[in-house]
Amino acid sequence: MLEGLFNVTVSDKYDTIATVVFLTVLFYGTGIAIDMARKALTDSLPREKLNELIDVLALETGKSSSDVRRIVEARFEKPAAVKRLVRSARQFFRPSQRDGNAPIVVGREVLSKELEGQVPYPGDGDDDQDFDRYAPHQQVTLELHAQDKDKNATGWAAVAEAITDKRLKARIMEPVQPSDIWQKERVVADIVVVSKLTSDGYVPSEIQITAIYPDA
Repeated sequence: MLEGLFNVTVSDKYDTIATVVFLTVLFYGTGIAIDMARKALTDSLPREKLNELIDVLALETGKSSSDVRRIVEARFEKPAAVKRLVRSARQFFRPSQRDGNAPIVVGREVLSKELEGQVPYPGDGDDDQDFDRYAPHQQVTLELHAQDKDKNATGWAAVAEAITDKRLKARIMEPVQPSDIWQKERVVADIVVVSKLTSDGYVPSEIQITAIYPDA
């Protein structure tokens, strides 16, 4: 998969480039599974591990971490690929979960019981879940539009400059309050862009506003 893109030697922490690639793909799929279960972008041990692995690949390839992440995301852009990835990631942890989250060893990497405990257990309703993608962005300028004044948290739309020129549904997330953006046309905010999986790949559909910066 990524071996053809990264013709490099990886540090002694991992046995081979194949191990790093395998773990990167595994935790990318695991992160999507966690987001699906929580329906939001949240901190987790699998996500921390993914970020660590991406930094390793970036260091060894001379690419930026954001470039490495984009390569991984592009590989699993289509519906069949991302669904197969999430299903495989969850199944990978299932034997250990059945055994009380016994540690898993991959190469020289030991996956902890605490990390495994955060992975959603495969269930019968998996096929009905949304395979949304959650992408965080910091200090983004938002152009705000009030749509429904009776819905304080969800009656908004916004354009996230430098990210997308489309007006998307905006949702206010705690600790942000509607009063923080009321009667404002533009704000600087931390956001999460939620993209829906369609037949053409991922398409941005919603902006979650997670923090507001004071006016300059």
